[in-house]
Amino acid sequence: MIKVGIVGEDPNDTLSIQKLLYKKYKSKVRFCVLARGIRGHQLDNPKLLRSLIVEYANNSCQFVLFVRDLDGYSTEKAKVKKVRTWAENIDAKLKSNGLLLINIWELEALILADIGAFSKKYGISSSYSGNPMMQREPKEYLKHITRHSRRPYSVSHCPEIFETLDLSTVVKNCPYFAEFISEFDKKIK
Repeated sequence: MIKVGIVGEDPNDTLSIQKLLYKKYKSKVRFCVLARGIRGHQLDNPKLLRSLIVEYANNSCQFVLFVRDLDGYSTEKAKVKKVRTWAENIDAKLKSNGLLLINIWELEALILADIGAFSKKYGISSSYSGNPMMQREPKEYLKHITRHSRRPYSVSHCPEIFETLDLSTVVKNCPYFAEFISEFDKKIK
């Protein structure tokens, strides 16, 4: 079994991605959350590196999975470069040969890729036929379509939602995630 460190902007993000990836990789990968107390842009703090080096070594991880929101479109090259550079700089210090998952806009874009599972969970009849990578502010979109349901969407629901998503549907409907899965497969072989 491969031990993979995971670093994200929020515990909901890291737990959600783990739940989704475990659908395919549970027997192959064990995730170890690094930098647990760090939130959002605290990941940009240079002091984070010292603690990450120690955590990475202490947990004997084989590589690190970095999970960051782009808060923009994939065509916004400067934003993409900034996130990639951040991950590459940390990864170089860790010597982990890590992998970056950039969530276009936000993690919630992945939910749009399997809107059927989301709709069923919230008791709504909503469909989404667009490209999740092109939905501006998917979090707000999900809040909007559940505003009249018994339980309006909240970001704290992400881990339980991701547990219900179908991985193959997300891969089929979300190009950046399909590319990520392809890279992840190569890393764990």
